[in-house]
Amino acid sequence: MESAGDHFGSGCTFSLCKAIMASLSQPHHEALSVLLARLTSAPVVWALTGSCSFALPRKLVEEVTDATWSPDGRSVVALTWQPQDGPVWRRAITAIDVATGAHHLLGATDRSHIAVVRDRVFFLNSGVLWQAPVAGGAATRLVALPDAGPMVADGALAVSPDGERVAFRCASDLCLADMQGGLLARQTLGFQSPPDPTGATTSAAQPNLAVPWSFSLIWSPDGRLLALATAATDQRGAPTLRLLTRDGELAAVIGLGPDGPVDPPRWFPDGRRLLLTTYPLHGRRIIVVDAESASVQDLTQPRWDAVGSLSPDGQRVLLWDGRGGLWAAPVTTGPE
Repeated sequence: MESAGDHFGSGCTFSLCKAIMASLSQPHHEALSVLLARLTSAPVVWALTGSCSFALPRKLVEEVTDATWSPDGRSVVALTWQPQDGPVWRRAITAIDVATGAHHLLGATDRSHIAVVRDRVFFLNSGVLWQAPVAGGAATRLVALPDAGPMVADGALAVSPDGERVAFRCASDLCLADMQGGLLARQTLGFQSPPDPTGATTSAAQPNLAVPWSFSLIWSPDGRLLALATAATDQRGAPTLRLLTRDGELAAVIGLGPDGPVDPPRWFPDGRRLLLTTYPLHGRRIIVVDAESASVQDLTQPRWDAVGSLSPDGQRVLLWDGRGGLWAAPVTTGPE
């Protein structure tokens, strides 16, 4: 049995990949999306072509800091470091056609995240929101946003499915704006402000405030709710999920555990529940949050040490233990 450990990490094999593909019973690109969601921590993005049992991975791009699929599964949009020119580090935004390998340079961002909605890529650069077509073409300047400047920390960004709302990290807070630049809400989260990468301003010491460890945003499929998952580096801030309406009203604040970071949440297609992996001290937990009741269900079983990733159709969870073991588990729900 040929090992793909040199490409994907210890223990991942092509025959195992084939079994996962069969168990997922999804279109090819959707199964790859689940795998990519767990494997993009490596600095190279690979695509599997043909049947996993015999086809070698094909390298798409190197030195990647983040990557995401386009909604149609035909392209991967990747961020790669640009040569530094001045005090601010920027990442190039490149769309790669998976079938042909063609690269389209879409622009550059001084933040760690972009947003892909339908056939458009949204990104921030120098405090301005831009959009560019995934298929390639000139980027369009949309609007300047408040406190959306360069950020060395996790610069979360999320655009609503209808393209009418943009949520982003503003200093240590969450900001929600419309596409005219109007600030709809600013949620103070109680974290220390990140350093200014330009050196133009110096924040006062904030020793009593927590440093954020996790900061991720995702809209529900229907665009009614925005989920914000945060966690702190120490006991001054527990992992928390906040749900906000599209107008910025805080709908729920939900505790996710005592400590540790949390992976970005993933909505189920019905927009009622989210799946997350949390990392309390000495463990990992896979949890489901009900957005309507604000209840939390722990799916973790005794002696589990797994990370969970939800399939695009919400029917299966891919479980990965970080040591080569991968499982696909069906999602079942009880009576309403």
